[in-house]
Amino acid sequence: MNRILFYDLLNDGHHWNYNFNLVKGFSDYDCCYYTSLSGSESGMAEQLDSASVKIHTVKLLTSKNKFIRLVLNLLNTLRLIRFAEKNRYDRLHILYFDQVIVHLLLKIFFGRSIKVSATLHWLPKQRIKLYILSFLLKYSVVDIVIVHGEYLRNRLIESLGDRFAHKIFSVHYPIMSKNTINNKEIQLDLPELQYYHRPFVLCFGGTRYDKGLDLLLSAVNLIQEKQFSLLIVGEEQYFKRQYIEGMVSSIRNKVFLKLQYIPENMMSMYFSAADIVVLPYRKFFSGQSGPLTEAANHRCIAIGPDVGQVGYTIQHYRLGEVFEAENVTNIAETLGKVIDNAEVIKSRILENQKKYCEICSLDGFVEAYRRILFS
Repeated sequence: MNRILFYDLLNDGHHWNYNFNLVKGFSDYDCCYYTSLSGSESGMAEQLDSASVKIHTVKLLTSKNKFIRLVLNLLNTLRLIRFAEKNRYDRLHILYFDQVIVHLLLKIFFGRSIKVSATLHWLPKQRIKLYILSFLLKYSVVDIVIVHGEYLRNRLIESLGDRFAHKIFSVHYPIMSKNTINNKEIQLDLPELQYYHRPFVLCFGGTRYDKGLDLLLSAVNLIQEKQFSLLIVGEEQYFKRQYIEGMVSSIRNKVFLKLQYIPENMMSMYFSAADIVVLPYRKFFSGQSGPLTEAANHRCIAIGPDVGQVGYTIQHYRLGEVFEAENVTNIAETLGKVIDNAEVIKSRILENQKKYCEICSLDGFVEAYRRILFS
């Protein structure tokens, strides 16, 4: 039987749901999930146990000091490699490669018999990371890299060279919620929305800078004469409540704020309630978008930038409309057009959404991983 060790020390936010759905799909293998104690203390260990997946927990070594943190991260990685080697795993899979590209250079000296694969969620922005990634692939320190989308795969191959194309694979980002029906009566389950008017425009996720919430807030002020409600739902991060409320002071009655981490069951309710999902990401946002797949799953119109994997997905699969990235005026124009023609657009893209959901199924996601890692 193949033995595989999955690794993620942080389990940040919705990444845990991604990780859990993947590893439980390998429960018929000799499978173990290597993570930090903090991750296991929030019920994750029980979920893994119920899915017949072993768990190995360690204390996360970290520091606020940048240099000390680098040393501790190297120790975290060395400890991982030693564990995989001692327990004779056939494959180690890094679930969040973005965080450990540099640290995996240690494998040149330790654990050389273990095959290592990794999921890369973002295109590296730093040249040094691209150089190290090229080195890791060239010398088979890492033999498989998985990304989410053909656009990202092609960009990565362009950056690293065609000689690595056979080691880079694309797996569609999965739809992980079960609710696929857009429900206009969902206010019964979310009474907090009962005083807001449709269409509901949902901006979901942590308020990080790269996600461009400030661009959206500037844009909605340009179309405040239209009837709509903006639902800003997600964890408060870079953009704080005070800033957001100040930006929408003239349209406060149109804006619903829920600035906290939203668990999976509640996430589905907000997407079910929404008519439109807007993704105001900046140009340098270089990954795929979970909210984009959920928009299709819940039959919402997706609006996003005309660049990157997100723009490629919306345009290639015809899931909604795109705007010129970081152009506030064009964001406002595109959003206004969709608000005015929401029902017509919904009808036009419905079959496209169904087809996209088929290729992003959770079963297909797991099967693709199994085929790639153990073909």
